[in-house]
Amino acid sequence: MDVYVKNGTPLNGPSLCETCTQALIVRGYRESDEVVVCQATYPERRVKFPVRECSRFIDKTRQHCGKCIRSLGSWLRGEANVMPGSLLRTSPIQTRMRSS
Repeated sequence: MDVYVKNGTPLNGPSLCETCTQALIVRGYRESDEVVVCQATYPERRVKFPVRECSRFIDKTRQHCGKCIRSLGSWLRGEANVMPGSLLRTSPIQTRMRSS
């Protein structure tokens, strides 16, 4: 007889630190040779276990607003020739014509 527990505690899985921009991960040749340091805290702290949830997690596989704003700023200053792709309009720009 199998027992299923909905929303139970997971036994294992990948650590959030693997994809976090705030993590410093150093690996050796053996599987046990790994040091993870969280740079989101002050002072920086060593993490000794796989992390399932973190309130300061920033996914490095996704583009975030800070990057969009910096690229928009460089476009507005004329440093970039093309407007950043994430900020393109989805509909055509409507222009008004003044009648003289």
